[in-house]
Amino acid sequence: MIDIGFVIGNGESRKSFDLTSLVGHGPIYGCNALYRDYPRPDLLVAGDTPMTEEIRKNYEGNFYEIKLDSWVEAPIKYPHTRVALPPIVNGSDTNWYAGVTATWLMCHLNHHMRYVYLIGFDIYGSIENRNLVNNLYKDTPNYCPADFDHAPRLNIDRHTKSLSELVFKAFPGVQFHRVGNCNDEFPRFWKDCPNVGFMSYEEFNARLKGLTG
Repeated sequence: MIDIGFVIGNGESRKSFDLTSLVGHGPIYGCNALYRDYPRPDLLVAGDTPMTEEIRKNYEGNFYEIKLDSWVEAPIKYPHTRVALPPIVNGSDTNWYAGVTATWLMCHLNHHMRYVYLIGFDIYGSIENRNLVNNLYKDTPNYCPADFDHAPRLNIDRHTKSLSELVFKAFPGVQFHRVGNCNDEFPRFWKDCPNVGFMSYEEFNARLKGLTG
C-alpha cells in the first residue's frame, strides 16, 4: 500500500539534494523542467505553453498537461482517461499552478496516501537575494532571468493560498511536509491547516534513512 509520496518543485533549496535517494520509497511527481536533470519522475506536470511545447519535444515519460484554455475545468491529459480538477471559485484568488496540481494529483491518484513531502517548494525569493527569483532553471529557456524581480507578495500569497485551499484542506487526512529552510516565515494561509508543517533537509534525510533501514 502506497502511503508516502514526493512532489518536486524547482526551488534552489534542493540543489544539493540527491533526488535518486527517493526512488523506491513512493511515487515521485515533478514540475516543468525537472525532466532536464531527473529524467523519469512517475509524473511530470506543466501548464505554461512554452514549457509544455519543450516537454513534448524532449520528454517521453508520463506527462500531464494543465490545459490553459480552460482554467475553470482544468482537464488533465491521461493515456486512457481524463481527470478533471475541481473548479476554481471565481474571485478566490487561487489557481492550478504546476506545483499545486502535482500535489493534488499525488493525493487524488494514490488513495492511501498519508504523507506527502514537498521538496524545492521554496515559496520566497532566491537564497542569496530574497528580492530575486528563486528557481534552479532561471537563465535557461522558458524561465526568467536571474536578475528578474522576485514575484511580489501578492503572487506568493496566491501560490500558498492555492495550496491551502485546493490541496491541504481538500485532503485533511494527508500530512504535508514542506522540506527546506525551517526559519522561513510560515505562510499565513497555511496557519489554519493542522496537516502542514516545515521539515529541514537534515530531518528529511534522517527520515529517509529510517525508511531504508
